Amino acid sequence: MAKYDLIIIGGGPAGYAATVSALEAGMKVAVIEKERIGGVCVNFGCIPTKALLRFAALKKEGQDISYKDAVKQAERIADERSRSVIKLLESLGGRIISGKAVKVETGKVTVDSGEVIEGTNILIATGSAARKLPIAEYDDTHIITSKEALEMDSVPGNAVVVGTGATGIELATVWSRFGSSVTVLEMLPNIMGFDDSEISSEAVNAYEEQGIIIKTEVTVTEVKKAGEKVSVKYTDAAGQHEIITDRVLVAAGIIPVTEGMGLEELGMDIQRGSIQIDNNMRTNIEGIYAAGDVTGKMALAYVSSKQGKNAVAAMLGKPCDPIDYMMTPRCIFSAIEGSFVGPTEKQAKAMGLNVVAKKVPVVSFNGNYVGNISGIAKIVADAGSNKALGISIMGPDAADYIAAPALMISNGSGLSEVADVIRSGR
Repeated sequence: MAKYDLIIIGGGPAGYAATVSALEAGMKVAVIEKERIGGVCVNFGCIPTKALLRFAALKKEGQDISYKDAVKQAERIADERSRSVIKLLESLGGRIISGKAVKVETGKVTVDSGEVIEGTNILIATGSAARKLPIAEYDDTHIITSKEALEMDSVPGNAVVVGTGATGIELATVWSRFGSSVTVLEMLPNIMGFDDSEISSEAVNAYEEQGIIIKTEVTVTEVKKAGEKVSVKYTDAAGQHEIITDRVLVAAGIIPVTEGMGLEELGMDIQRGSIQIDNNMRTNIEGIYAAGDVTGKMALAYVSSKQGKNAVAAMLGKPCDPIDYMMTPRCIFSAIEGSFVGPTEKQAKAMGLNVVAKKVPVVSFNGNYVGNISGIAKIVADAGSNKALGISIMGPDAADYIAAPALMISNGSGLSEVADVIRSGR
């Protein structure tokens, strides 16, 4: 029976970041991965999606590029990233085990091959999977999740996307720019996580100027095949409606992957599908840690990586750099981007804070404009001290803007100082 200092289940951002940290610290490490090293982010999410967004932008600028070629290039980029991670882990002396962890116990993990591996520490970094809605009859061709969407080498003539989170709005942008007629259905009043109706409305208008129809405050009641088409039924304030379309992408969020490893039998504290952890990534089971999407904290690759590194530090008895999730910038990349740091006005009020909010126009870095604006930012500040607490930005370049305000807010800058930076485009 092989014995390691650390067994990592999952080779995504949390898993491979932890592996590098552990190997560099002299630990003997084994990584168990059931699909491809790099996880969803590298292979089926962040990396290929951002590549497709770039090719879609080039298409919009008039360059002659087919969707099939764009997909091939995106797959090549993702494959190169995955292979580079494998090469790094192996060069440092890590062992990569292709397989699925089917049983986790204190001090050991059983793989579906039958191999049992012993380890002083175990890190669960199994990530997340697309949330599947019971009202949708998935067939991996016409009614799909983002994983299938990224594997297809053609865009539909017309499509419906359910959800305006990162996955939904990004792929809606890609398909639209490659010639698809796209309708997006959103259950909430606002899109992309904005809690301000004016900013959300501006974003909706901006998308519709680019040919993407967005309907908010709708409830999708049925998604099923109708011959070679797909029938999507939904309700809103006006009543019941049906759309007949070529393809439906259901992008209704993600769920942590915790099943099939015997965690409940082990007594793992799992709440609302997520493994519960302390600030050092420890679970309630001695010697077992968790990091990444499986913890339900923030589904961001850089947060997962930081959690993985912190877990290793805790195993080695070293101090961890605590993660302030509220003050971690988060972005949605698409034709109209969204970026956020700190509490929104609604969140701040829910926290019992007395706040003021100010909206300022965003000056585009790159001369990108939608209608008569390049974007809007909403800054939330303490009503007494005027200290900035958070900011939400909407516009073509919103993701480019978030770094400076995030640093300023962390350093205690006032509302007017942050507003000046946004207005000036610095």
